[in-house]
Amino acid sequence: MHYLRFLISINFVRQLPEWGAHWIALAVFSGFSALNNWGAGMFSPDSWAYFELSQTFNRDFYKIEHLRSYWSSEYSAAFPPLWPGLIFVTNKLFNLGPDAAILLNILILFLIAKVADSIAYAMFKIRGPGPLLALASLLHKGFFSEIFSGRSIPIFILFALVVLRIIIINKSNYKVLRFFTLGAVLAAMFMTRFDGATWFLILLPFLMILKPGVYGLLAYLSAFAVGISPWVYYSITHFDVILASDNS
Repeated sequence: MHYLRFLISINFVRQLPEWGAHWIALAVFSGFSALNNWGAGMFSPDSWAYFELSQTFNRDFYKIEHLRSYWSSEYSAAFPPLWPGLIFVTNKLFNLGPDAAILLNILILFLIAKVADSIAYAMFKIRGPGPLLALASLLHKGFFSEIFSGRSIPIFILFALVVLRIIIINKSNYKVLRFFTLGAVLAAMFMTRFDGATWFLILLPFLMILKPGVYGLLAYLSAFAVGISPWVYYSITHFDVILASDNS
């Protein structure tokens, strides 16, 4: 922690403006990379699976044309529906086809930068590291691939940062609404990737340290339960289990 404080207290970081060269650099680099990979050039089988699932939102939900499942069913349990749903909505607005996922991920990249910047300000009273972190993350081959292959890891990371931002709010300011919001964001993580359920379980004992009280705990649990209820209903009606999953 002391090393982190030292790194982000360096003068050139403290002097970066909130909207300046670092944001422009992020926009230029991500825009150029998007143009270079437009046309689904980096898409993987998972990328195409997300797109195929998004196409089912205006017909028989999650009924797929090919078998890619451990279940003996023509319905998919490969991925939760939040990311395919966002691709569907984006295509309704802009009609970009598979590239809608790339557009979404670029927007999410900027939201990651903004939330990370908010965390830096809340913890250390500085602004600027957020866009630098986002720009540096694009230099990581795996994360770059996630962004421009239109997959769901970037939005999962965004939700994780939002969870952290909610947790580090001064505990004297915690209200039932904040615990409800925390449960809702964790539900969104589950509805993005099934391993989001582990975050819900791992954070539960940490929340007890924050003393949410009975109403805060109920708000947290109910928000999560309501948030994942569409997948529970789908799982029961199509697979006769509470939580169907091909992908952990």
